[in-house]
Amino acid sequence: ETGDDAIIVRANSRSLHEKKTMERLTVTNCVLRSYSGCFRIGWTNDGIIRNCTFSNIVMTGSYCGIDLLIPRVSGNDWGNEESVVEDLCFSNIVMDGIYGYPIKVDITPEASAKVKAVRNIRFSNVHATGKHFPFFHGREGNPIQNLVFDTVIQRNIRLSEAPSFGLPALLYSPDSKGSQNYMSLARELLAKHHDTIKN
Repeated sequence: ETGDDAIIVRANSRSLHEKKTMERLTVTNCVLRSYSGCFRIGWTNDGIIRNCTFSNIVMTGSYCGIDLLIPRVSGNDWGNEESVVEDLCFSNIVMDGIYGYPIKVDITPEASAKVKAVRNIRFSNVHATGKHFPFFHGREGNPIQNLVFDTVIQRNIRLSEAPSFGLPALLYSPDSKGSQNYMSLARELLAKHHDTIKN
């Protein structure tokens, strides 16, 4: 439990006084709670962050679960090289009681923040509740590229009501977003494992 960001992932070339790539980081089996964010990834002109894996993590009672942020230049906490954030994988994540954004990816529109790329970020098996929907904001000339979500189930009232009526969600409310998500999940699993499933 922390009062500020719980885990910060940065290349931070300015503080290190040399260019260093933040790569091949694995964070696993954590329970995080923070007044601010559980994960803050990247910063202004921060250099290269790549090939990182985050798995089996529970986040609770925090403003933001995963915050990939490249803000404008301010103060003295900024680096000297273009920001690159690529090839990150988040899997088996539970975010409960997030009172801001469960996931936020935000690149400032200001040119003072040098950004080369934010790309190839995958979220798989993420269960999140929060006050807001996930937030994604690139900028002209620097779109967020190849952002992938596997197995997304949107919670809604119809899914919650189904057990009270003794019915599976697919029979109780087949047209609800949650039921459609479960059908998509079934198709995804069939496509991935079609060689091992027998008639």
